Amino acid sequence: QGFVGPEVQAKQEGEYRILFLGDSTPLGLGLNKADESFVRQLEELLRTRIPDRRVVVVNASVAGYTSWQCRKQLELIGEQLKPDLVITYFGNNDPSINGYLTDRELYEQTRKSTAANRLLAHSYVYRLLKDVVLGVKDKAQTGKTLTARVSPEEAQENLAAISQWCA
Repeated sequence: QGFVGPEVQAKQEGEYRILFLGDSTPLGLGLNKADESFVRQLEELLRTRIPDRRVVVVNASVAGYTSWQCRKQLELIGEQLKPDLVITYFGNNDPSINGYLTDRELYEQTRKSTAANRLLAHSYVYRLLKDVVLGVKDKAQTGKTLTARVSPEEAQENLAAISQWCA
């Protein structure tokens, strides 16, 4: 699945599964070893404290993710993973500034891109020209308001949707 840690197997009878959704902090970015992350520490603690129960912690965190991206991720993988508990941690990514579009708007724009655009995205010359054009466009954007990746209202919606999915 591309998560940190071992591949996630089908859920076993009696297994208690915890799914972590978040950003670089639960991922353990910047630590010497992934085992030093608080997610892995929690898993080890639970295994020692509850030795008669199989506890599996799935760390589906991705560096840079916001509450909106984690919400989408849960909608995509939640049913397959069948977690008993979902824990979220988004840190500072929601209010961070990434340009003039929110994460949701950027996703919608990208989703509409054609197969030709996706193919061209692998071309060095195309990317170089695109950077030059966007640089000129950015200068023309002067006066536009930079936008938080996720507004406080959207963050509330995302947490409510995650909570509703869990219920």
